[in-house]
Amino acid sequence: MSLVVGLLAYLGAMLLPKKYASNMSLYFPAGQSKASNALASLAGGGAVSEGDAGAISSLNGALSSPLVGSGPSSATGILLSRTCLAETAGKLDLKSVWQTSSELAAVERLRSAVSVSTDKNGFLIISCTEGDAELCQNIIRAMKAHLDRRAGELTLSLASSNRVLVEKQYKKAEDEVVIAREDLLGALAAGGPNSVDEAAKTYLQVRTKLVEVRSEAKSAGEKIATLERGLSSYYGNAKDANALENGIGTAPSAALSKLAEELETSRLSMTEVARKFTQSSPEYRLARKRLDDAESVTQTELKRQQARVKNGTSLRLLDAKAQLNALNKSVEVYENFLDDVSSQMRRLPERNARIQETQSIFDLTMQARARLKQELDRAILAELRDPSRYKVVDEPIVDPSPVSPRKGIIAAIFFLLAAATQFLLLGTRSPRSSSSDPSLS
Repeated sequence: MSLVVGLLAYLGAMLLPKKYASNMSLYFPAGQSKASNALASLAGGGAVSEGDAGAISSLNGALSSPLVGSGPSSATGILLSRTCLAETAGKLDLKSVWQTSSELAAVERLRSAVSVSTDKNGFLIISCTEGDAELCQNIIRAMKAHLDRRAGELTLSLASSNRVLVEKQYKKAEDEVVIAREDLLGALAAGGPNSVDEAAKTYLQVRTKLVEVRSEAKSAGEKIATLERGLSSYYGNAKDANALENGIGTAPSAALSKLAEELETSRLSMTEVARKFTQSSPEYRLARKRLDDAESVTQTELKRQQARVKNGTSLRLLDAKAQLNALNKSVEVYENFLDDVSSQMRRLPERNARIQETQSIFDLTMQARARLKQELDRAILAELRDPSRYKVVDEPIVDPSPVSPRKGIIAAIFFLLAAATQFLLLGTRSPRSSSSDPSLS
């Protein structure tokens, strides 16, 4: 009886639809190698995620640019995602192939047909079991293509957004460096000594020069007073041109000295003519006229010089006063400069504190910019790195041997069930037969 049941089960299994399977195995170097993880952590400046071992961190781990799909766990998530299944179903037109009522039904059937798991060696196994061996192969290939594309998109999107954010921070740091540099240059350009010793040295130099200029101005004032007295005495005593006879070459005015010399020459010439000619002779009259003209011109110049001395417009006085005014201006300049140096000495501690503060801020901004430059380099590296995540160990193949139904196993199961049922039935009938036999009583 059990043999008959097993045979019937075997024949019935032959009527069930056949199922074929195809598999692909992937190896993830980044996910398997601890050394790779450590290297990625060192390059990124932070920890790497367990799911995506190729992650590069920025800003001390605040931002992470993972190599999405670089580990079995994240790759499994992408492969079994609704997006992947829907894309695969649409690409292979599984709705028409399976004649389902909707795309959603085709996606659900595909979900039950595929499986993704990690074996004991860490390989990711993508399997598909369906009624068409070639279709199984195409499904796995389509899912792998989606994994490549989608992982690349997610990786590039995250890396690009992180790079843009770091670029903004770097640009802000550059602006802060410019502001800090301008503040530092402004503090340095404020003027004044940089130390107490330098300030004291400058103060002593200016004070010494001020004393010298004041002494020169005092001497110039005394010189003007002496000159005014001398000119007043000279021109006050010289009442007419005759008074200049004994003062030739000593007159304060060069023009007057020259006129006195010409007058003396005319007088000598007149004396010589008077000895040779009579008063009625033309020579005498000519010499007399020249002498009278010389005396008249000299007298006019004498009066002009006397007027200049009186109102203070003498050339020698004006020149001396100009020198005195220049010295007084120098005194004023040095006094003001000395006041400035004294004020700078009082403000020296505040100025040095300001310079130190701006220098410290400038150094900090430079350090921050250098750190962000390194972070930006990492972000650019994360954006431009090699997108390869895994190596294919086994490609999916078209296996002509069905994996189900397993007719031998089904027949054996039914055979065992039939045999067990038969033994149970025999066991329940044996006690009843013993109780009904009279010979036993």
